[in-house]
Amino acid sequence: MPSRAEILEMLTKFESDRGERTTSIREDKFGPAVCALSNDFPNHNQPGYILLGVNDDGSLAGMKIGDKGLQQLGNVRDSGKVLPQPSMVVGGVHAFPEGDVVVIEVSPSSFPPVRYKGKCWIQVGPRRAVANPAEERRLTEKRASLAKTFAAQPFRHATLSDLDLNAF
Repeated sequence: MPSRAEILEMLTKFESDRGERTTSIREDKFGPAVCALSNDFPNHNQPGYILLGVNDDGSLAGMKIGDKGLQQLGNVRDSGKVLPQPSMVVGGVHAFPEGDVVVIEVSPSSFPPVRYKGKCWIQVGPRRAVANPAEERRLTEKRASLAKTFAAQPFRHATLSDLDLNAF
């Protein structure tokens, strides 16, 4: 999770295809954002971040976010409306004099496309939209490329000395 200093840096130059600023924890706003970052359409293979409590211009919204608000964020993912369920970590509340900020880290899905209420959302630059058929097909192909049989998966700890040359 980003440090307090990194959060301050994100406030100034953040809204992109890996980041979203929002003041809403409503499911119909938060669900598509989680879905879009999880789909990782630009294929960064890095987590995306949602900064809750931050206006679109990067200023703090003056929100006070308590335990109930944090629980509501987790409920969006677990509601069954975002499928397959993405991997996301809801960071703690960072209190600033101008208001609270919560950082939500959303990992790229190994099983795209991820859908919210049956719709596939993507993030390209600062734009979030429902994927068109070509974009959704690209995500489906990405899923197929990530699905590997056991024999095709690398064994990261193997070295050349582990090979049995007599077997060849």
